[in-house]
Amino acid sequence: MAEIFTPSTLVLVELFEDRAAITRRVVLPEAPGRYELVIDGLSPLLREAGLSFPDADAPVTVESVAVTRWLEQEHVGAEEEATLRAEERALQVALVAQATTRRRAQERADRAEARVKASGSWLHEALHDGASVDILLQSVQENAAAWETLRLQAQAEAHKEEDTLSALAEAQRRIKAAFSGRSRLRASLRLGVLSRGPGQLTIRYVVPCALWRPAHRATLLGDQVVWEIGAYAWNTTGEDWIAAPLRLSTARPGERATPPSLSDDLLTAKPRGAVVVEARDETVQLARQGDAVKRSEGLGVDDGGEVRVYDAPEPTDLRSDGRPVTLALESFTTSTQRRWVALPERSPQLYLRTRQQNLSRRPLLAGPVRLIRDGAAVGQVPLALVPAGEPFDLGWGGHDAVRVTRDVHREAETSRFTGAQTVKFKVTLRLSHFGAEAVSLDVKERVPVSELKEVKVSGVTGAPALDELDRDGFARFSLTLQPGELRTLTLSYTVEAPGSVTLPW
Repeated sequence: MAEIFTPSTLVLVELFEDRAAITRRVVLPEAPGRYELVIDGLSPLLREAGLSFPDADAPVTVESVAVTRWLEQEHVGAEEEATLRAEERALQVALVAQATTRRRAQERADRAEARVKASGSWLHEALHDGASVDILLQSVQENAAAWETLRLQAQAEAHKEEDTLSALAEAQRRIKAAFSGRSRLRASLRLGVLSRGPGQLTIRYVVPCALWRPAHRATLLGDQVVWEIGAYAWNTTGEDWIAAPLRLSTARPGERATPPSLSDDLLTAKPRGAVVVEARDETVQLARQGDAVKRSEGLGVDDGGEVRVYDAPEPTDLRSDGRPVTLALESFTTSTQRRWVALPERSPQLYLRTRQQNLSRRPLLAGPVRLIRDGAAVGQVPLALVPAGEPFDLGWGGHDAVRVTRDVHREAETSRFTGAQTVKFKVTLRLSHFGAEAVSLDVKERVPVSELKEVKVSGVTGAPALDELDRDGFARFSLTLQPGELRTLTLSYTVEAPGSVTLPW
């Protein structure tokens, strides 16, 4: 049997959440006969049981399959080693200088932040005391602007230091390989075939240690959001994929379908006695609001209940080095409704919230979203599954010039004759604007929602009047703050319950 070392053409790399399926194609000898085809450069994780030959029309019969593995020493030449040494020294010098620059920039930003917080605190009190603080207000505005500039500078220096540190680690890894000679496990595939003439043989195999995860990028431009659907891909299979056509799939080929386990549901009855009320926070789902699209099919946790497949727009190099490779899959631009929102119960700051619609033909898979606002990165937030056509919210950071304080006053009364309980709540919100431009915002507060007929919540009033009170108990004030303006809002409500009920307050 003639042994032929034949090159293979990479046809497709299909990545799943915990493995990869690789499709290759080899050219058969022109003369019919029995041959042993040897294909080098494959992953040492390849197993004979993971091989398949999907092309049923190929003029060949595969009679035997064997995977051969061996250790190979890798060395770097002396000239390249000297180059790496020089690169390492240059990176070390640059890293020391960048660390010093970053530390000084962060110290300046921290001092500026402390000045803003301190001046904002006493200025907030001075405004409520009726003092004239025009000059002090201008000083606070200047401090806030200086803090924002220094914060961005410190962030930029930190990014430079991270990039240099990564480059230094890679240079040191290559130097270590040059000195020690790294051992690498290699593999080749030997196929005993009976060829019936010229043609091609398609080979498909599955290996672990390769995966992908969804990742997104959102850029806020005025009243529009540019959304980029992307992914991160990793490869540590021991096989480099150069100029590979990539396909990303949410299928789970290794997952087995099993029916749920059943158990008895025992019902018991308890005598009715005293009622103990528990106060809890309930997460309110906001999907399918406003211009939402009503859909009848059920949605899964990750991919909407059906397999989603994404093809990379161009061939990609995915080397077996464990480094994440960023892939851009699709993009769309959608209009957005932007609004500053205050949640005083959670934070004394304002947050910029936008509501936009998924204009893609497919769901946005759950994953991290990198936020770009005003040309600068403002953070990263998680995103849950968003079906096609559905609206969703994003937060884009805070407003440094507006401060909100919250005070809750509670007054409880109990009837001497009936034991009936009445608890009156008054929430006072104070907003101070230290900026130079007017800000339109929504202030949201919560009102308890009773699930028991014995407990009643009534008398919900606001000063000024509430703009909205929804069924989930969220009260909304909509207002516009002028520069230097102080505004006070109040929200009042009453909780009533009989004496047999134990309230949580």
